[in-house]
Amino acid sequence: MKKILTLAVMLLSALVMVACGEVNDITELKVNKAPDAYYAVGDVVPADQFTVDVVVNGIVQQAKSINDAALTVTGLVNGNLDTSSVGKKTITITYEGVSVTINYHVADFLVHNYNEFKTAMTQEQGLIVLMDDIVVEDSNGIVVPVGHTKTFELNGHAIVFTANLTGATALITNRGNLTIQDATDINKDGSGTGLIANIALNPDTDWDPNDPNDPFPTYANNTITNLGVLTVESGRIENRTTASNAAAYVIDNNSGTADALVIINGGKIAHGYNFAIRQFANSATKLNKVTVNGGIVEGTRAVWLQLPGSTGIQKAELVVTGGVMKSISENGFAFYSYTFGASFADTKITISGGTFVGYVGFTGGQPKNPTETVEITGGNFDDVFSYGAMTPFIKGGVFKVDPSDYVNSATHSVAQSNGTFVVSAK
Repeated sequence: MKKILTLAVMLLSALVMVACGEVNDITELKVNKAPDAYYAVGDVVPADQFTVDVVVNGIVQQAKSINDAALTVTGLVNGNLDTSSVGKKTITITYEGVSVTINYHVADFLVHNYNEFKTAMTQEQGLIVLMDDIVVEDSNGIVVPVGHTKTFELNGHAIVFTANLTGATALITNRGNLTIQDATDINKDGSGTGLIANIALNPDTDWDPNDPNDPFPTYANNTITNLGVLTVESGRIENRTTASNAAAYVIDNNSGTADALVIINGGKIAHGYNFAIRQFANSATKLNKVTVNGGIVEGTRAVWLQLPGSTGIQKAELVVTGGVMKSISENGFAFYSYTFGASFADTKITISGGTFVGYVGFTGGQPKNPTETVEITGGNFDDVFSYGAMTPFIKGGVFKVDPSDYVNSATHSVAQSNGTFVVSAK
């Protein structure tokens, strides 16, 4: 009898343990109060204000400060957030075998107004995060000097002009190394709320960054004049000059004083009335290069490669591996190269991917000999042609108009498929 009672007690204890185990199985740690998205270097941010919920079988049992002794936490420094250096930071919290991570970023400067922005711009390098819209009050705009390396994180906010712009100028003049990004542009196609726009408030007294009809009456005002290295990762960059004869561009890449390099990895470069990107290749020794790896570039012409000199050879290069280059005009150019007299002998165009909406045209202007050095190995095109006599340069891609005139029939074939022409090696 004693053995039976002992066995019964053991079985009951086991059942209680199983039941307790079922009740106390932690299925999730859920972040309750998280850090802000951005902090500045050196900010002192106690971690005990941030909490996680212990969730058991779908029911929140308790909230714990992430400094709770029962938690195993990595990524903190003496009980505070790690703000010792710039970059993405990760906190990992573990409780009874279940983990959750919390991310935040540390920047060199968090700016709330133009005065704070100007202070940040005096430093040679740094990640500058917008915490509000910035209205640029100086008529000469923002200048990134030679030797400076900066990243503008738009963080869903706008940078715009407010000056009465009566002469040629730019919202941003980059002579250094500038990167532009927007955390709200998740798809990297300009669909977030971050914006850089060349908008004149005159004669307006206020501005609406979402109103494409906000007037901009003046001439030769670029959104960005680039004389250094400009990289666009995400965000929307616009020029809203409405005058049809205005030499005003979203990005004017100018190689007169240094190599001018533009790299588009994402975002949207948009002009509703003129060309989006101009390659003003005005040097025989300084390289003017635009690389499009992603994002959207659109305007009456997406990219215009211009040799402005009347004689000599000027250096220019276009590389496209992805993204969209789009003309918003009927019968407009997605890309067009043109010379005012300089030779195309040092002009190189390489296209291996991307989508081109509108014509792709080469060898505009005079002289037409020599032509550009062109190689197309991939991409989607409406129509590709040259005004000059070019040797076959198309080795791949999908075309709406038969490109056979520019394909070497001995090495490559052109096949029709679903209303398109596909070029491939034999």
